[in-house]
Formats: sequence, C-alpha cells, structure tokens
Amino acid sequence: MLDVEATRRNFNEWVRSPAFDATFNAVAKAPKWPFIVGALLLPSGIGTLPGIFLLIYGFRALSTRKAARRDAHLAFAGHQPVLCGIVIANRQLFRQPGAIAPALLVGGFGPQDDAQAAAIADVAIALGDLYGSEPTDVSPEFRQACAAVNDDTFQPNRRRPVPPPLNTGNHTLFDAVLQGNYFDAKSIDSPFVVCMVAPGPDGTLIQIPAHLAVFTTPP
Repeated sequence: MLDVEATRRNFNEWVRSPAFDATFNAVAKAPKWPFIVGALLLPSGIGTLPGIFLLIYGFRALSTRKAARRDAHLAFAGHQPVLCGIVIANRQLFRQPGAIAPALLVGGFGPQDDAQAAAIADVAIALGDLYGSEPTDVSPEFRQACAAVNDDTFQPNRRRPVPPPLNTGNHTLFDAVLQGNYFDAKSIDSPFVVCMVAPGPDGTLIQIPAHLAVFTTPP
C-alpha cells in the first residue's frame, strides 16, 4: 500500500529543496534568445530600440522564472500521490543514464491500497498486450481499448478514461514524461511508478523519484 500522506510530505520537502532544481530546469528552461538577439541588435542604429526591448523582456522572463521556482511547491498544492502502472515506455529509460521519454501510464484516484495496485497491474498488462494490434484484429469488446492504447502520439497532460471492459475501477490513461534517473534499481522488474497528479478531468502530472514514495507494503 502507498502511504499517501508520507509520500506527499517527502514530495513537498523535495520540491522546496535544491534537489528539485534539475527537474525545474528541465521543464522550465531559461530563455536565452532575447539576450543573444538583443546583443546583436544593439550595435546597429536601427536595432537599438528593439535590442533594448528584447533585453528588458529577457530580464523580466528570468525574474518570472525565479519566482516560479521559489513558489513551485504552491503549483503542486492540490496534487495527489497516485500509483500508476506503466503501459508503454521507452526502454532507454532503464538503460541510458539521464534518459527522459514520454510514456503511457494508467492509474486512479482514491485509496492507493493493495487492491488498487493489483487492479492497476492487471489493466496495464492487458493494455500493453493490445499495443501494436489493429482494433479489427481483436475481440469486439476490446476494440475500443485497443484503439485507445494505440493512439500513442504524445500529448502533454492528456488523460483519458480506460475503455470498458478493462475499466473496473474508474482508471485513467495518462500521457506522461518519465525520467530514468527517478527509477530505483528494481524498477525495471516493476510495472509501477508513483506520480503527483492534479485531481479532476484534466491537469498536470509529475513523476517523483522512487525514494520519495513510501509503501507500507511493497506494490
């Protein structure tokens, strides 16, 4: 069972710490082009005013970014720890240090207990088995699920309900970006990843490092 409150506390401490800087920098890159273009325009007479404007814009963007990093914990205030099953993921996440790649996850809100973990694992495996198949080649009751899992063009923060008959627990498909460095040594043998997810029909999702997740019993 996932200890939701202990995991949330660990996540909040991590976001406030310097250890979160690398993740923040990866998703909120500092703008460099205003400084480069502005510096090129300044020496020319006709480009002086646009150059000054771009430099001001660049400094304001940096100031906004610093404020966003300082208040990052507020952006995740309503997010909930969710145990997710990996449906589709790039193998490089487990083989190449520092790899970052899109993935398809399945999870659900509510109690993150042993029953939920077993249900998530079953759904993830069933959907994974359908990946690569044509909907017309599978049993009629699984065609909708087959179409959903093979709609694999990554869309940031997309979430879709798992189609019946596989959706036995109000489960959701999440488009996510995973970081290989966040998996522990045993993750390659585990179908699970823990994420902080905004509740509701839409919102953001962020994978958390494996060591932040607290389990009272292993998933």
